[in-house]
Amino acid sequence: MARMQKTDLTTVKKVLTSFALGRSQESATQLEAEFGDLLLFMIHLADREGIDLIRAGQRQVERRAKSMPRVVRGGR
Repeated sequence: MARMQKTDLTTVKKVLTSFALGRSQESATQLEAEFGDLLLFMIHLADREGIDLIRAGQRQVERRAKSMPRVVRGGR
């Protein structure tokens, strides 16, 4: 069995963006099903590697939140 070439995250993001933009004319129900399939596939791949995808996503949100400027409410 041939090994796949290593692909960087930027390439994967571009392919997923193209996938999403190419389906803008589909019904919300069809889009939901296709994005659900993608999510399940990602969960499966992560699980095979012993990664809790939900926890990994939560950690990314926390990391990004630390690097974002704080919003001051009320003009103070």
